Amino acid sequence: KIGDKLDPNLSFVDETGKSVQLADYMALGKPIMISPIYFSCPGLCSLHLNGLIDGLKGIELTPGKDFTLLSVSFDSRETSDVALPKKRNYLKTYGRPEADGGWHFLTSNADQIQKFTQSIGFRFKWDEKAQQWSHASAAILVDSSGTITRYLPGVFFLPQDLKFSLLETAKGKLGGFIDQLVL
Repeated sequence: KIGDKLDPNLSFVDETGKSVQLADYMALGKPIMISPIYFSCPGLCSLHLNGLIDGLKGIELTPGKDFTLLSVSFDSRETSDVALPKKRNYLKTYGRPEADGGWHFLTSNADQIQKFTQSIGFRFKWDEKAQQWSHASAAILVDSSGTITRYLPGVFFLPQDLKFSLLETAKGKLGGFIDQLVL
């Protein structure tokens, strides 16, 4: 999906209960890092967010100032009642209170989530036996026009990879052949 554009009209609810659209974040003119997760995940999503925080602590770029970070739940049953405590917990762990206005925890209805996850190439499936979602883990970089520029798969993120990806995304550069080959 590198080079594809996201629909700016996709609707979400942020951690405060406010209705928002992707366009609201694109209008800020900064790179956007998207973490598709679900807030009640018993394992992988917490590893992903912890790995992301560890990597972000190693760079001087901060959500709100230099880029926007969106943690988007793909579980349509989750609401801002779950998102807000999750955000508070991760902001405390991150240790940069100034990131509060630049890191958003979003929820939405099933229709919008399906459109969103399809547009970013993210797949997930309910595992009835385990009673949890089966899914991969990646951070997805999008420029301010909504163009997907890069995927960072996994749960551990090197600071230099995050910094390079954000700076390149700010310039509108797309991930190259090697990035696509890895995917």
